[in-house]
Amino acid sequence: MYGHYKKMNHCFGGTGPDGTNCCFNYWSPANALHGVSNFTEPTPADDTEYITDSFDRFLHARNGQPFLAQLSFHNCHIPYIGTTYWRDQCAKGISCKPGNYSDAQLDFFACLNELDAAVGRVMSTLEKYNYSENTMTWITTDNGPEGDCPPLGHCTPDHKQAWPGSAGPLRGRKRDIWEGGHRVPGVCCVVVRCAYLYCIVSLFLFIFVFVHSHAVL
Repeated sequence: MYGHYKKMNHCFGGTGPDGTNCCFNYWSPANALHGVSNFTEPTPADDTEYITDSFDRFLHARNGQPFLAQLSFHNCHIPYIGTTYWRDQCAKGISCKPGNYSDAQLDFFACLNELDAAVGRVMSTLEKYNYSENTMTWITTDNGPEGDCPPLGHCTPDHKQAWPGSAGPLRGRKRDIWEGGHRVPGVCCVVVRCAYLYCIVSLFLFIFVFVHSHAVL
């Protein structure tokens, strides 16, 4: 995968264009039709725009037919590199609470705002193609925030200067076996009803109860 920190990473699997043993996740021929980014047609600075545009094209092609789609945004996975616009908005106290933020925090909060805007575009796209009234929409994440605090999962107050992101009151972060590592938030919206979920396990229980309640989707 090229572009993050201006160098190759994910270096395993096969030889990349630079001659190193790198897995080149975003590589395809220059004439590829809007599917994969490459050196010729790079991903925009805010890569959520690329994904939401792809979703718009996908939904348009469905022409009112049922669909199942999973949108896997990079935000706010490391390496998080925020756009200049959203970094400035945060630094000026417009999109963030006024404060003295570290460079890492500006990048992280910029990416978070990009993700928020992307979710809004997804919801607008559902309305645009008349899917909003009969589509169940979920948003969740796969793990807790990056930047572990070994050995016991307790972080010092200044930890978030280098590793923004919060697991709330939960102990631990991404790679921990404590709840902060794997108990994640989630939101489900269907028609006009929304439910806030505290962990992915609850998601399956929610679906089971919802489906067997004979609710009209």
